Amino acid sequence: MVRCNHRLRGHAHHRQSASESEARVRILLFTHYYEPEIGAPQRRWRGLVREFVEHGHEVAVCAPIAHYPHRRADALAVERPPVWRWTDGRQGETVLRVPYVPSSGTIPGQLIDQSVSSLASALAAVTMRGVRPDVLISTTPGLPMPFVASAVASALRIPHIAEVRDAWPDLIADSSLVRRALGGQLPAGAAQWLESSALPAVFHSALRSADALVATTESFAAALRGRDMPPVTVVRNTSDVSAWPPRAARRRVGTDLHILYVGTVGRSQDLESVVRAVADVTGVHLRIVGAGAQWEELRGLASTLTDRIEFFPQTTGAALESHWAWAHTGLVSLADVPSFERTVPSKLVSVMARRVHVTGVVAGEAASMIRTSSGGSVSHPGDAGQLRRLLTALRDDPDSTLVDDRPLAWLRDHASPRAAAATYLNLLEEVRR
Repeated sequence: MVRCNHRLRGHAHHRQSASESEARVRILLFTHYYEPEIGAPQRRWRGLVREFVEHGHEVAVCAPIAHYPHRRADALAVERPPVWRWTDGRQGETVLRVPYVPSSGTIPGQLIDQSVSSLASALAAVTMRGVRPDVLISTTPGLPMPFVASAVASALRIPHIAEVRDAWPDLIADSSLVRRALGGQLPAGAAQWLESSALPAVFHSALRSADALVATTESFAAALRGRDMPPVTVVRNTSDVSAWPPRAARRRVGTDLHILYVGTVGRSQDLESVVRAVADVTGVHLRIVGAGAQWEELRGLASTLTDRIEFFPQTTGAALESHWAWAHTGLVSLADVPSFERTVPSKLVSVMARRVHVTGVVAGEAASMIRTSSGGSVSHPGDAGQLRRLLTALRDDPDSTLVDDRPLAWLRDHASPRAAAATYLNLLEEVRR
């Protein structure tokens, strides 16, 4: 942390008056996902860290060697920084890379990877006793983060803000995490007890030890507040609405409908239902760009049903923009799981910011967000008939995928990066009092 302080003071845009300098906050962030990796949590914290630094605060990040979404860091075509040494980050922060465990792609493998990196971050943090951070922020997933961060915050005698980006621990039971992780080897009753009672109780205990919680949706924040938790603040996922130009003119009558999905290909997204619906509705084409546990399985299924579904590896830059130029609507899909009704996928915000019509196979707060902002069309997860009818209607009406400025106005009012950072900075001041 001392090295971090020295570097930040050297940046010209951090020259401040004496009173401003006294207000500087030393922030330590524990995260399992960080740039140069690509993904929603990486984008979220790139923006927040940039805002923190621009406001004159010092940020140190403990994160594993970059490797997501791959199982090994070697598969990520980026320069590999040294382990256990502070280096300069891209936003003016300093970053300490800690070890990771190459993942098998299974749930146990992912948990082992997250646990090792979390413990390594804790080991690094307890050496900061000489020049302690003022506040520790942990972000979930990985699941071990709030446990480790609570112990570190206690050892350093600093406040801890626990960010819970998804609806944990509700997802443990809703996604049958124990049964999937153990392959059904545990008796059903024992697995159900672990998922619905024991593990949620342990996770809730870790959250209650924090000084403050951060959620990304109002509905999940309300659920947490009803569980005797520390104060909960909502900091939504955001996207910069000024980054994308206006879309091209409307589709021509009689042309096929182009749907684009960009992101994780896993069970939580239930893309299998979308693939089957697209196969059933002629004149609809789907591109899936991403990676995940169901990639090969889903591609195999699609090949047996239709030739109107294409798969592409995760990409960025010009290659990704060419996919968006092809698309008439962006797909946002979640499985029919109760806790997902309190979740807003970050890709929903990014599709809206691109001024692209949203085809949302979502419920709860995400569905309400699409309807309220006039950002697109909604089908309830698990309702195959409704989804087929929606795709047919979008295909037959070229004007149905046009969007105006209302989604951008909604984002400016509710999900701007600067507003999110301001909320976080106010919270930092509150927990330090």
